[in-house]
Amino acid sequence: MPPPTAVLGGRGVLLCRPAEQAAPLADALVALGARVVVLPLIEVAWTPLEARRAGLERLAAASWLVVTSVNGAASLADALARTGVGPPAGLAVAAVGPATARALTAAGMRVRAGAGAGSAAALAEELLPHASGGRFLLWQGNLAAPLLAERLRAAGAEVATVVGYRTVETEVDVSPVRQDIEAGAIDAVIFASPSQVRAAVGRLGTRALGRLAVVAMGPSTARAVLAAGLRVDAQAEAPRVDALAAAVVRALRAGERP
Repeated sequence: MPPPTAVLGGRGVLLCRPAEQAAPLADALVALGARVVVLPLIEVAWTPLEARRAGLERLAAASWLVVTSVNGAASLADALARTGVGPPAGLAVAAVGPATARALTAAGMRVRAGAGAGSAAALAEELLPHASGGRFLLWQGNLAAPLLAERLRAAGAEVATVVGYRTVETEVDVSPVRQDIEAGAIDAVIFASPSQVRAAVGRLGTRALGRLAVVAMGPSTARAVLAAGLRVDAQAEAPRVDALAAAVVRALRAGERP
């Protein structure tokens, strides 16, 4: 059995996520023998505190708080800590995925639904029995897809949204990465969100990205990859670091790179 560091054997893997969020996945890939290149094409900025305070005050009229991402959980926790405005007693909390649920738990909130959901669509299915007559406040980013809100409203829920953070593109120099791709020094790219796909396509182009094995974290990201005219070589089985690393191994072993 080969040692762990021989699994990826020096293959180059490109990460397009914000630099402060790349370390856990980068470490896992390096442990498997990959050469990791971090290109932070997007960054996350919290919405101004007063806007988030106003969002917290709207919780008094809600029966459910739904947090759609780890970034949303972090922006919420920051607002709770800095304003002193807490969630009302009896408020039910839901999260999209285990990482978001863990972040909310760390902030002192008990997550009632969604910890096992891998996508907004899966959480919507879990929440449908509570939708009719329910009052839902969705704490999300500026680029959040409308699917969850639409499904809850269609099932009879009252839905309000709060933008807790914004995802914006950076001005990082991409020319060294483009040169690495052309030279064959990068073999795969991992996309963890549709915003990363859009930024990569806009800055690197589909010609360069089409030379790489593409790994998507979840179904919405996979759809964005396909919509951009690229293929999905592997999709992570869960929104976790170990699942993403395993998907990279599958994609590169499949030999689907042209």
